[in-house]
Amino acid sequence: MLLSDAVPVFAKGTTFIVPYTTPERQEEQVAKLKELASLHPGKSRLNLWIETESGAYVVVNAGPAFNVTPDFNLIGDVESLLGAHSVRLEAKDDIYNEYVPRHRKSW
Repeated sequence: MLLSDAVPVFAKGTTFIVPYTTPERQEEQVAKLKELASLHPGKSRLNLWIETESGAYVVVNAGPAFNVTPDFNLIGDVESLLGAHSVRLEAKDDIYNEYVPRHRKSW
């Protein structure tokens, strides 16, 4: 499995971290994130961490309608909008439960 295929398969949750700029700018960013989420529908739960002026975060669960497929295209688009390291992925707890060993080849 290629790394580009593994990320969407093993990601249970996706978080976008929206830094504080101005309330108007954050509103624009959240609207753009909504658009990006609709372009990358999937099974990964989407959360937004929206930074306030005081530096605290408001955590918003976007709901099942905004579940995403966190592929490299989505991650790149979000990081272009919000900055580097603005995407966090949460891995499934049961990653190895689906493991099927390969047949060993004798040479």
